[in-house]
Amino acid sequence: MRLGINLDWVQRLLRGAFSPERECGAAFVKLGNQSSDLLKGEEVGCFVAFLRQRLLQDAGRWVEQGVELKLFQLVSESTFELTSSDCARLVRAFNASTRIRDPERLDVNVDFIKAERHLFSQLRHPSEAEIDAGVRYAVWPIAVVIATR
Repeated sequence: MRLGINLDWVQRLLRGAFSPERECGAAFVKLGNQSSDLLKGEEVGCFVAFLRQRLLQDAGRWVEQGVELKLFQLVSESTFELTSSDCARLVRAFNASTRIRDPERLDVNVDFIKAERHLFSQLRHPSEAEIDAGVRYAVWPIAVVIATR
C-alpha cells in the first residue's frame, strides 16, 4: 500500500489531530524562579506556539523545505515573536514547570483566542516573492500557555 498525505484516510487523521472539532483550552503553569525573566516583567505571561512548515512547488509536487517552531508572547494588545534561544529556554521551562490547579484566580487580560486566530492566518500567508517562487506554508497551532512566576 502506498502512503502519502493525499490519501483520504491520512488527510482525515491529520485533520482530526491538528484541527479538533471543538476548541481546546490553554495550559496554566507556574515557571520556576530561574525562568521568570521570560515573562518580560509581567506577572502573567500568555504564549502561543505554532509549527510552520515551508513547502515548495517542484515539478508539480510539494516538497518540504523545513519546519520551524514559532512562539509568540502576548502582552495587552501587542504580540512579540520570541527569538530561537528564548523559544528553547521557554520550552525547557514549560517542561520543568508545575500545573496551576486553580487558574480562575489569574488575571489574564489577553484575548488569546483572537490572537491565536490572527497569528495562524498571518503565518500561513507567504510574501509576494515567496508566492512567485512557489512557496506556501502549512501552519499548525500547538499550544496556548498561560504562565506565572
